[in-house]
Amino acid sequence: MEGWKLIGQLQAAILHLAEVCKKSQIEAFAILEWMVGEGREVVEKEFWTPLIARFRETRRFEVVDKMTIRVNLSAAPRPPFDGAVVENIPKGKGWVTVKRERDDLFVDGKKIILPLSESQKGDKTIVGSELRKEVEKKPVLHPNIMDALIEAAPHLIPDSWKENEDGETLYIFFWDVIFRGAVSPLCVRCFCWRVGAWHRFCHGLDCAFRRQNPAAQLAS
Repeated sequence: MEGWKLIGQLQAAILHLAEVCKKSQIEAFAILEWMVGEGREVVEKEFWTPLIARFRETRRFEVVDKMTIRVNLSAAPRPPFDGAVVENIPKGKGWVTVKRERDDLFVDGKKIILPLSESQKGDKTIVGSELRKEVEKKPVLHPNIMDALIEAAPHLIPDSWKENEDGETLYIFFWDVIFRGAVSPLCVRCFCWRVGAWHRFCHGLDCAFRRQNPAAQLAS
């Protein structure tokens, strides 16, 4: 199956090259012959090398092994809805390693924890804009980690992240990136376990945050 997928992708790349050549009024077969012949060094230096570097910059994650992924925190985060843009400057930068060890997840060797604000415990609630003032001082996690886990390695996510001790569904928030829309309030992304799968959501900062809404962060 993977072999056929690769063949299809290569075919799509060649067809794209043919379209570009047609727009530039260049024969596709002629440029292919040049690319693998006398133009080989030029193509590698001026095209493939910078293209691969750009790919590495924009790629959000890569799989290392069954228990480990690497996540690029510098890559543009996935917006929660069309038109959403990043409001703040995230603290997370560069590539980090996310690894499952027994029943816990670690980022560059530091354990991920899901603490609550004192204002969220029990039956208490806190407005998101106020909670933001508290969590922005803490080592909260980037949503690229959430996306990488869901898209590449959902088996790494601990079962303990599904519910709290009262059996309530947890909505786990990744506060390192705040989004805004043209007319919508500021929001932060989260995910939860529902109907047998992990699902992504966002929550407005004008809404209440309760005991089911922990902030994913690193242990000190």
